[in-house]
Amino acid sequence: MQGQAGPDEAIYRALFLTSPDGVVVVDRAGRVVLANPRACELFGYGQQELAGMSVDQLVPERFRSRHGAHREA
Repeated sequence: MQGQAGPDEAIYRALFLTSPDGVVVVDRAGRVVLANPRACELFGYGQQELAGMSVDQLVPERFRSRHGAHREA
């Protein structure tokens, strides 16, 4: 994000970065756009590795075959 963050954006950014839960933001194509530090820790990937990865790769194998359809719905 460029420039100075407004108060709301600063709050959301702080919550995103410090959340005890893993948070992954994906685009419409199912590619990871952002992942917070906890998500990186949980999945065992760095920020750079997760960026651009298909979210389907993060879903447990037994659910992967159906995940794409669920995501698109």
